[in-house]
Amino acid sequence: MQPPNVLFFVAPLAVEAQRAGRVHRIGFLGNSTAALEANLVGPFRAGLRELGYVEGKNIVIEQRLPVVPGHPEFVEAGGLMSFGPSYPGMHGRAAYFVDRILKGAKPADLPVERPTRFELVINLKAAKALGLKIPPSLLQRADKVIE
Repeated sequence: MQPPNVLFFVAPLAVEAQRAGRVHRIGFLGNSTAALEANLVGPFRAGLRELGYVEGKNIVIEQRLPVVPGHPEFVEAGGLMSFGPSYPGMHGRAAYFVDRILKGAKPADLPVERPTRFELVINLKAAKALGLKIPPSLLQRADKVIE
């Protein structure tokens, strides 16, 4: 009895990962700006390239900022809104503690403080792009509105 004819096809694993004619869309949800996320998104993109994906041809990666972070810089970079402590206020208060330590106070003897001032920043450009209407009552409470 003769063995059946066997045909072997050798191809990279990436060939199996793709479907012809289909463009996959991946939303990368980050919590910072694209520039700050580059060290995370870059290796992800490289890994997809190693698997045979070509960005713009059979895969599209979109970076999004879906969170309401505590840093207003994220809103200035295109995020919708931020709510968090006043960082300039906290850093100013840190100077007080440095002064106390430099004058001989033991750090363990100093009290732990919580922020007392919080800031709300809203980006109306981002809201418009998302099709959202920010209530006037929220806009009135905002410390800063980006138009």
